[in-house]
Amino acid sequence: FEVALSVSKQEFKRRRGAILIFAFVGTIFSSITTGLMVHLASYLSGRTKIPMLDSFVFGKLISSIDPVAILSVLTSLNMNQSDTIFILVFGEILLNGGVAITAFETLVNRFDGYTNVA
Repeated sequence: FEVALSVSKQEFKRRRGAILIFAFVGTIFSSITTGLMVHLASYLSGRTKIPMLDSFVFGKLISSIDPVAILSVLTSLNMNQSDTIFILVFGEILLNGGVAITAFETLVNRFDGYTNVA
């Protein structure tokens, strides 16, 4: 959380368009792609067929990235706030959590009793 407070707000604002595209479009694309692959794999396995909605919930759940791991990789590569890639990735990390939670809650609320989500 400390890094979020220390990030350059000027650089964040300057690159907000790309950050928003990564956070929203990238996260949704990753969720849908993962969900479709899980559903297709379950269908092709011939055993248990995972419903599409369940597959999308799973895809959304694992599409969120781990900010601590990503930040440690970036800092181990000697990147800091002056590097464009650092600002883009960090900005996407900040917004990705909110997108992930919102999309996950939306998908879970779409369940109509056929599946239990604990």
